[in-house]
Amino acid sequence: MPRPDGGPGYLRRLTDQDELLLVPVSPSEALEREVRKVIERRKLGPTAMIVGADAPDPERAPRHCSFGGQGTPYNERLLPTVSPIAAPEPLYDGTSGLEGIDFKLMRAQTMAFTDLVMKMSKMPRKAIAGDVTEMRRERREGMPGCVSEL
Repeated sequence: MPRPDGGPGYLRRLTDQDELLLVPVSPSEALEREVRKVIERRKLGPTAMIVGADAPDPERAPRHCSFGGQGTPYNERLLPTVSPIAAPEPLYDGTSGLEGIDFKLMRAQTMAFTDLVMKMSKMPRKAIAGDVTEMRRERREGMPGCVSEL
């Protein structure tokens, strides 16, 4: 909500609405399929599965350098990655106290991605890697990577 004094930015307030969960996923049909399954099974609410948080560049491997969070360095180094992150707000605002934490949603998200890890433990590496394998070949042949890797 806008600040009553007309100052910059907005005031945060608790609502009964869940934050959007962004889930960047490496280009792998198998990973995308399994992520979709856990999101639906655990009813995670507003969730957007994305391939990257920046514009794609077909002349670079990986095509996206940003995953918008902690998955970025793994993605840049062509390691298959699933990197859920709450967005657009911070994960926790201390001014809200414990009331600012939705423990039911946090549990559902934790269980969903635990389910995913368990499923991945039984998947062939080739299926997990998906298009990342081809991007590794492109890098070996001289295609540039991400600037932050340098």
